Amino acid sequence: MSELFVITASVLMLSACEMSEGVGGNVVAITSASHQVSTFELTQSAEVPQCDVIDYDGAHIDCVLLLNDDHTLFLDFTADAAQDEWGDPVELLEVSVMKPGMGVVQTFTETVGNTFNYPALADVDNDGDLELMIATYTGNVNTTWHVWQQTADDFLFAGEVNGLGLEFNEETGLSVISSRGSAVTYYWDGYRLEENGLVAVYSLMTDLHARTCTLDQGPGFAESGLDADAILAACSADMVGP
Repeated sequence: MSELFVITASVLMLSACEMSEGVGGNVVAITSASHQVSTFELTQSAEVPQCDVIDYDGAHIDCVLLLNDDHTLFLDFTADAAQDEWGDPVELLEVSVMKPGMGVVQTFTETVGNTFNYPALADVDNDGDLELMIATYTGNVNTTWHVWQQTADDFLFAGEVNGLGLEFNEETGLSVISSRGSAVTYYWDGYRLEENGLVAVYSLMTDLHARTCTLDQGPGFAESGLDADAILAACSADMVGP
């Protein structure tokens, strides 16, 4: 945990918290005011960098993410003595969600393995609300991401995806992530983000050596309105070459 940013369990709710942006909008100064109603108390002022401007240097440092409605996400990384199944060091990540005038309204934890990615915000389903994307492990190419979606009151764990990055695809209306299976095989996995989390719609695999496309339909395919034959035809057309 960074010495600049310390959260301790204390009283019942922060009645106020002042926040101001630093030079270039890259740092956020946190100042706790009154401590009469909070389970958490910011015990000192701190300048915490925003996650999207940090370069990874062998270990993650504490950072913040700012939401459109002035919510603030505090991301507190702590080194753990444990190792993952590949022998890489593990970090514990505690996410605290703070609302103006209310203090910390939600906390949840994640385990982060070997990855150079910092948590990020992205509107993966094009609904105007930002999802929290937490990278938990990066292999040779693909990254495992945990997706947390916004609700009216807090964040809900929506599911796990693996690949380069989950993005909204206008053509299909789905959240799609691409990944590499081998030197010649690639995947495109499409999801629909619903109230209770991600629903798998399809997985499209292309084999560049065999020049073939394979479509696996997920639980959400029937309601998607997509045409399996059209998807395969478009994929096969892209495979045509010398």
